[in-house]
Amino acid sequence: MGTEVLANFQTHILTAAHCCDAYPISRYSLSIRAGDIDQELDEGSEQFVDVASVTMHEDFNNPVPFSNDVCWLKLADSLVFNE
Repeated sequence: MGTEVLANFQTHILTAAHCCDAYPISRYSLSIRAGDIDQELDEGSEQFVDVASVTMHEDFNNPVPFSNDVCWLKLADSLVFNE
């Protein structure tokens, strides 16, 4: 799933609601991996953080499929930004 980390929100991730809707999500089953360039290699820059809550747009798929396709993930811990 592709996501966007917003610069001033080290504890929030913006992604597509269809990515959140496709899987049964609970605090214990969802985590994010940030800072990964190549998923096949352990580069040492990866961060794994649990997701504390998921908020999908209340009108996702309404009035047409994939409209309002936005989901906000609140992380259990802050991401560490580097230069």
